[in-house]
Amino acid sequence: MTPYGRFRLTLIVFAAINLLCGLALGWLTPVSLGWSLLPTSLLVLGVLFAVAACLPEPWHVRLGSSLFSLLFVVLMLEVLIASLAPSAALSTIYQLDPVSHYRLIPGSSRYYRHSDENGGGRVLVSVNSHGYRGAELAPRGDAMRIAVLGDSFIAAEFSEEDATFAARLAQHIAELVGRNVESVNVGVAGYGPDQIAVRLREDLLTIQPDVAVLGVYSGNDFGDLVRNQLLRIDSRGVLEQSESQVSDSIRRDFWTARYEPRSLKILSRLVLGFWHRLEWKVRGWFGATPEAYDFVEESLGRVQSEYRTHVKEGDQVARSLLGDPYDADLAAEPSSESAGYKRLLMELVLARAQEIAKSAGVPIVLVIIPSPIDTCDGYRLGSVDPVRHPEYDRANLTQALVSSAQAQQMPYVDLFDTFRAQPEGDLFLRGLENHWNDEGQDLAAREVAQFLVSSGLLKQR
Repeated sequence: MTPYGRFRLTLIVFAAINLLCGLALGWLTPVSLGWSLLPTSLLVLGVLFAVAACLPEPWHVRLGSSLFSLLFVVLMLEVLIASLAPSAALSTIYQLDPVSHYRLIPGSSRYYRHSDENGGGRVLVSVNSHGYRGAELAPRGDAMRIAVLGDSFIAAEFSEEDATFAARLAQHIAELVGRNVESVNVGVAGYGPDQIAVRLREDLLTIQPDVAVLGVYSGNDFGDLVRNQLLRIDSRGVLEQSESQVSDSIRRDFWTARYEPRSLKILSRLVLGFWHRLEWKVRGWFGATPEAYDFVEESLGRVQSEYRTHVKEGDQVARSLLGDPYDADLAAEPSSESAGYKRLLMELVLARAQEIAKSAGVPIVLVIIPSPIDTCDGYRLGSVDPVRHPEYDRANLTQALVSSAQAQQMPYVDLFDTFRAQPEGDLFLRGLENHWNDEGQDLAAREVAQFLVSSGLLKQR
């Protein structure tokens, strides 16, 4: 065989490898990435190799050599990124989980990047070997141990570890009781109380805390119960386990975030950033601006649609795990059918969590975290129009949680009045972020610490 013939054969082999890998990742394996960037790139490359193999001499050599050069550049780019960028720079800390849909990856780390409005810095988020944010658990000694459970407000990836609510809570309690206190941050961004409840027995067994603190964000945690479909109300009004599964698109997103080559991740971010800027530029031609976006009304339409899909129509596929909307039905239309269902479901889920904690011999305290939409006047993400929604009250969401806690005789701390009394915006991040900042976490931790100490719930096991 001539050198030209051997080169043509090499092109055919590379074409077959790329096409098979692209098809396998896209449609022939359980991952099924579809037309995402990685399988599409492999298919395009495979087609180009096949085209090069079909060209007459010497054109097949020229195109083939260019393709091999492209592969070499991509490979060197991967090596360069791996050597220059920290492993956490383009990593994910999340993996799919059959029990709670997803959870943190033990031993993983990533960087959280702040927007320019919040200083533009970055925070290293590290996960210990047990799958919790922060350092490894200390040997069980004389120190009190507190398990702090919740969603992104508790995980607080936007804050340095020692500035999180969990860390500040331990510090304030230690100052009040004069003893060492260890807090374990069990928060996971995007979690709802149902995800916490289905994992609670395992977490309490692992951590063995003296007390558990459950943070519930009134702004969207009611809706999480509907979106996640882990627990639902049966025809008898009893809480039951659901056979919920995550959608194929979510599976693809998790796989891509964890295994996609770093060079493709960078390309994806550049393309998405460009597309986002182009989208708003085009919208601007028609008078639309990001500031004109009505988050509250958009949320109301979305939560109503979620209720129809998951509750009325019985869809048990979880299709959204992050980017939760505001629970506008409960806030603005508390007498609606969806609001009533969410209130009952939340009460039953909290009862389940309390029952599990009681069986483990661990007292559990509910911390009710208000939404800035309700505590701040003229909040930047929007506010509820009382003329359009006459049933709206700023405390509708937090009061629903208070009622649930009282029905279960569950100790609770309602932070609504505390946050409502503070100067506008001093307790929350800026821009499109709706999370509390370091000052907000410290204020909440101080109030919860005082409650825990004064209530007598802090009794070492």
